[in-house]
Parts: sequence; C-alpha cells; structure tokens
Amino acid sequence: MVDIKKVIRKHGFTLEKVASELGVSKSTMTQFVSGNPTLSRLQDIAGVLGIPVSELVRDVDASPTEGLVCPYCGKPIKVVKA
Repeated sequence: MVDIKKVIRKHGFTLEKVASELGVSKSTMTQFVSGNPTLSRLQDIAGVLGIPVSELVRDVDASPTEGLVCPYCGKPIKVVKA
C-alpha cells in the first residue's frame, strides 16, 4: 500500500484538512492512515481528495522490491536480477 500521507500532500491537502472534511480529529486521522484503514475509510479519504480508491491501495510508481528490509536487522535488502 502507498503512503497515504504522501498521497494526501500530493493532492494539496493536509491531514488536518482531510480530518476536518471527514468530521474527525487529526489524531484519529493519523491513526487511519498509519494503521490498516478499512475499505470504507479509504473510500471516504479518496472522496475528499477526489481520486479513485485504487490510488490509495497500490503504488504503480514503485518497483516491486522497493522498500524491502530485513526483518531481523532492519537493513535494506537489495534485489539483483541474476
């Protein structure tokens, strides 16, 4: 899933503005975008931003291996095609 906060900023909004439009507090909005939001909540956010929900659930610009980290040491994992 994409970083929803980045998508919000990309569309000229702030967490505060989206929270206000949804009638929730900024801290509640932060919980929505930092956790595992429901489809209904994603639809609400997408509606405020005027975008399709698909823009919030997949990152078409990222490579499939971008952001991989070792679960044991936390270091980035670089995947090289053999």
